[in-house]
Amino acid sequence: MSVSLFAQYSSHRYYHLQDPYTAQFGCMPFDNEIGCMVYGSRYRTAMSKCTLGFTTMVGVPAVGLLVTCIGLGENHSDRFMDREPDGTGTALIISGAVIAATGLALGIPLYKSGKREVNAMMDDYYRNYCPQHRNVSLKAGATRNGIGLALSF
Repeated sequence: MSVSLFAQYSSHRYYHLQDPYTAQFGCMPFDNEIGCMVYGSRYRTAMSKCTLGFTTMVGVPAVGLLVTCIGLGENHSDRFMDREPDGTGTALIISGAVIAATGLALGIPLYKSGKREVNAMMDDYYRNYCPQHRNVSLKAGATRNGIGLALSF
């Protein structure tokens, strides 16, 4: 129960900071519930892309860094033990770098694509479902019958 309350509080706080006009114009903040209710599977697919892209962008390079560290340790232990290097350390270093680069090359475009779709849905939601702020002005000016007031909105 407390976890869901914290998630709701942090979600509301995040979107309030992201869009300060939400509270001013009386519109519900765009969150997972509204995204699923209004946009359905499009929103879930975009959020899945964001999650998978972020996980790939962070997790796979971490594994690559771990493999690279193991390779560096293998090279160091070959020198420390006065053994002839057999090339496994160098192969692990190269493999780790390739794994990390592949994770970044796959994760960044996937994350950006999902984020772009979510932002487009957020813009559409605020444009179509929230009241728009209009500037109302009162101007005094000359008319054909004298002086008049014009209300612009």
